[in-house]
Amino acid sequence: MAERYQPTPAKERYAAVRRRVEEAAAEEFRRHGYAAVTVESIALAADVSPRTIYRHFGSKSGLVAASAQGWADAFTARLAETPAEAPINERLRSAIGALDLDDIDEVSRPPLRQAADDPAARATWLATMFEQQDRIADILRPAGESADPSRGDVWRLRAGLILVAMITGLDGWLDSPRDAPASTYVLANLDLADPFLEDRS
Repeated sequence: MAERYQPTPAKERYAAVRRRVEEAAAEEFRRHGYAAVTVESIALAADVSPRTIYRHFGSKSGLVAASAQGWADAFTARLAETPAEAPINERLRSAIGALDLDDIDEVSRPPLRQAADDPAARATWLATMFEQQDRIADILRPAGESADPSRGDVWRLRAGLILVAMITGLDGWLDSPRDAPASTYVLANLDLADPFLEDRS
């Protein structure tokens, strides 16, 4: 007896299309550089229409945002799993390990640098990263401690500093000719920020 046809749920189809486009875009950026790649060339590589890409991502820079969103989600999810009583630097190091930054190879560095230098792509990337500021602050804020913005919010300030340190580290790695992995640069900047992340009283 033949098995009954089981249609793929719309949510799964949506996710599969996005994943296929993201993978095709990453390969196109790797092979040709961010500046040379167009929505049309990504669509051709992903076997979808340009309209599909615009519907899912809005623009080429929207694909950069999707990548940044994946990193940000992985980071905050891992950070939330770390023990609240552990030192912040230790928690951050554990969360950075969830990003697989060291899987970014040298072939990928030039297109990533081009994307970072593109005003639209960089603005989208930074906005996506800083959308995590409140989430990071809530994760690090001790249980029972409420925020009073009128008196300053030290945890939101620290969350912003963490994001700046991560972005500065990635920028440094992209600009550097040396062979150290990306995580080395990110962690070095987080270490510099460490005196401002812990209460010293």
